[in-house]
Amino acid sequence: ILHNAPREDRARLESVAVRDVVAKAKDNFSFSGLVLGRAETLSTKKWRKERCSAFAPHTRQRLGALRTSVAAPRCQRDLAVLSRAASPEFVSGNSRVKTMSDALQRLSGGENCVLGMVTGVMSKACNYPFLVWKNTQQQGLKLSTTWTTPQGTANPLRVYRGLPMACMNLGGTNAVQFGSTGFFQKTLSGSGASRDGVLVGGAFLGGLASGVPCSVWELCMIQQQRFGGSTLGTPARVVSEFGFAALGRGASMTMGREAMFTMSMLGITPLIQQKLIDSSGWDRNTALAAGSLNGALLAGVITHPMDTIKSCMQGDMAREKYHGVVQTGQNIAAEYGVAQGLFKGLVFRVALISTTFFLVNAFKERTVPLLFPHAVRDKRAAASGGR
Repeated sequence: ILHNAPREDRARLESVAVRDVVAKAKDNFSFSGLVLGRAETLSTKKWRKERCSAFAPHTRQRLGALRTSVAAPRCQRDLAVLSRAASPEFVSGNSRVKTMSDALQRLSGGENCVLGMVTGVMSKACNYPFLVWKNTQQQGLKLSTTWTTPQGTANPLRVYRGLPMACMNLGGTNAVQFGSTGFFQKTLSGSGASRDGVLVGGAFLGGLASGVPCSVWELCMIQQQRFGGSTLGTPARVVSEFGFAALGRGASMTMGREAMFTMSMLGITPLIQQKLIDSSGWDRNTALAAGSLNGALLAGVITHPMDTIKSCMQGDMAREKYHGVVQTGQNIAAEYGVAQGLFKGLVFRVALISTTFFLVNAFKERTVPLLFPHAVRDKRAAASGGR
């Protein structure tokens, strides 16, 4: 902007708060890329909302006056980005995302469990069919069996068999994930780890811990999807037919999958969202959608072979076809091929994970202020110096 502005306007431009951006640009970027995708230099100043509210109109007036004397289209675009980045709406939205991404560290263990259970049940009620179709395809069954009876009659409600157990699964698993993730994030934060390391590392460890109960709940859900039965009757039948130890079938695969899943959902997704808002000035929901999709692709592709092996093992409790982890993986690869076998149902799983990431983070942003307003007040009070 300075490079293209008339000499008499340079002092006027430097007199406003954007001089900090210009100074950093001289060291790191070319003038042509001063603001394009680099608006984080404004947000990282951590301006208080009330300060920006008073400052932004004055800044926009000066930028507007300068715009009349700068004819280059690129400068017009850069000035527009600067004007928006200096607005209180931008700073307020960015502050809200940072507040929500840190929420788990400010809640107690019980509050994190409640938050995880609420967001988990709400999200699972929205996207449950994706889970049913994914499990069905992984086990080599026809998708039509999920909405038709054995007699061939259409019954769309069949796709929701096992929904109560699925809600219990995701609600309970999310409760464990949120609680343990909050605990590990607090521990890592106290050890001096970076903010990104705290966010991602705490989520990974929290997901690993959640894999144990999640495996039991998913085993019962898959058995219900295949053979029907009640929420309490299914685990009782499994124990009576195969022994109590059968409830742990596929647990190692579930723990590995949940570690990567939670790292992406509670670590990478909000991290990507924050980076997109800081660097490009994206809308909060658009950035969340982009973060959810990227996190889902990462978690879905990496962990899908583990999920496929787990689903096949838990669907075949009698071990007629699938025995241990290694034998199951070899059997699937030999029958269908490595790619087509171990990645069966990947499309449905990416759809499931991306919608889950979006819904869980969206519900988290909306339920924290409702259920635990003190967490938001505490953060804002700290940001304003206790005023």
